This record gives sequence, C-alpha cells and structure tokens, in this order.
Amino acid sequence: SFSGLKNADLLIDGEIGRRSVQWVSDLTHIPPLMEVRTPVAISKGRLAWDRSGTTSFSGDVDIQKAVQLNVNVLKNPEALVVNHLLIRDEVSNASFTARFKDRVLDFTFSGILEESTLHRAFTGYDPVGGRARGDLCVQILLDNLVKSTAAGRLEVNDFTLPWQVHQPLKIETISLTSGDNKIRVESARVAWGEKNFDLRGDIQ
Repeated sequence: SFSGLKNADLLIDGEIGRRSVQWVSDLTHIPPLMEVRTPVAISKGRLAWDRSGTTSFSGDVDIQKAVQLNVNVLKNPEALVVNHLLIRDEVSNASFTARFKDRVLDFTFSGILEESTLHRAFTGYDPVGGRARGDLCVQILLDNLVKSTAAGRLEVNDFTLPWQVHQPLKIETISLTSGDNKIRVESARVAWGEKNFDLRGDIQ
C-alpha cells in the first residue's frame, strides 16, 4: 500500500526485475499494455512521484538486451506529456513526442516502427506484423476538429492499436500526406472489431 507515502524521487541505475516493475506500475498507474518485459536495465534513470498525481520519468532503458528506449515523460491529472521517446532495435528506429491537455493533442512521429519491436518491449502487445514509417507532426483539437493541423507524411501497414482489448483498431493500410492545413488520405483501410472502412480524400 502507498497510503502513507507523500512523494518519491528516485535515481535508478542498474537492472530491475518483475517485482520492481510491478511496484513502479502500481505506483504510477501504468496500464497493463505499457508494462515492459523483464529484465530491464536502466541507466541515468530518475523517477519522481507525488500524491497530487504527478509522475515523471527520464532515462535510458534496455529491455531484455533487445530493445533500447530513451524516455522523458510526465503525467499529471491535467496533462500527459511525452517530451521525448526514442525506441530502437535491429528493425526499428523511431522517435515520438506527444502532449495531451485541455482536449488538445499534439503529436510527432519520425522514423520506422515495426510491431515486432513493441511485442519485444511490452507484455501487453501481441501483434507482430505491422509497420509505420514517416515523418509527421499533428495537432488535433477534439472540440474543433476542422481547425486541427498536420504536416508531413505517414505510411502504415497492418498495424494494430489495441486500446480496447475486445475491439482493437487495426490499420490494414494507410498512406497520407499533409500540408497547408490539409490532410490528403491517398488510401486507407481500417478495421475496428468486425467493421471495415475504406477511406480516401482530403480533410481540411
């Protein structure tokens, strides 16, 4: 129980196992999908937490000597901020940033990401055949979608976003380019549960 704990500020350098990963998951309320496989080697790591609900982590993470992460993230009741996330192994090399606050999502992606890399890194990620590739910057205003903006290009094949265990979103293929506040969907086919959708056209 963490009922008597006011805050934590830990420097981490070394290898941690399943029990330590589970302790951090319980403390920071990491969803099961994002729990890393063990053993995990951390260098230059810093984990901070307080009772207000603010959690931050930064450091280099080596998962099973197979997948390397460089992470700088912060989560509190008002916002989720991924200042930097680099993930790489023998087939992937991709970087992300993300910020979600006041129903506005800012997101960047650059590089190549194979689903097999996510499967090696995270216990809750089962699909292994998909790929995302591109260089994209997006701002999505959930309360005013027509004013959302995007720039860059992204190609995705057979990629699954399993945010709902029983109804994952599978992107069979998508190719889009963007600029001048317009997104051109050159081709897209997605499946959500048993429903399939084909998309093509411009969003502005």
